Amino acid sequence: GAAVYSWLGHSRLFSVRVVDLNECEHVSRDEVVGMLGGAASGNIWALSKEEIGKRLTSHPFVREVSVRKAFPDRLIVRVTEREPVAMVNLDSLYYVDGQGLVFKRLTAYDSKDYPILTGFSRKDLLARDPITMRNLQRTIALLRRAADGPFSRNLSEVHFDALEGFTLVRRDDGLQVKIGAMEPEEAMRRIGEALPKIAKLGQSHGVVDLRTEGRIFVRSGE
Repeated sequence: GAAVYSWLGHSRLFSVRVVDLNECEHVSRDEVVGMLGGAASGNIWALSKEEIGKRLTSHPFVREVSVRKAFPDRLIVRVTEREPVAMVNLDSLYYVDGQGLVFKRLTAYDSKDYPILTGFSRKDLLARDPITMRNLQRTIALLRRAADGPFSRNLSEVHFDALEGFTLVRRDDGLQVKIGAMEPEEAMRRIGEALPKIAKLGQSHGVVDLRTEGRIFVRSGE
């Protein structure tokens, strides 16, 4: 038995010739092969699925991965990608996913077509301070509601301030909408009612304060 296993572990008949990767937006087959190093061309009996999975999860866009061996020469890799929902500035721009994980520093080749979250310190975010992470989750929830609603594809920034609450910034004209600490549903209702009225006034920039129920305060930009 030991001799047979030793032969299987070294036989060229079982060398990995195919890495079968599901279609991914941010993870390429060449990257997977590169991260596997010699394992991608090694003997399939000698490969540890756990070690392969560990290597692949070092890729910033890999959220989950499963690895399966298909004899005699195929390694099947299935990746669930981490999707950015926003950017945050921590000296450099980083992607943030829907769970509030800061996971990748942007390069010149990465898309910057995401809203930016401001008002958070590098120290607190990287330390995953509980209060900061809770506020970040609230910010992301608000961002998603706004992006699906009155700010559809037109949201450039969500700013959080512990005292002032939230401010949304429209991409095309820089209009700032202050909504304070109200819940996203109420904020979207007020914004949906206010924006048509503001448009009729010809107010396409400056600051709109919706923090007082039933009132719309408009002033020049800050």
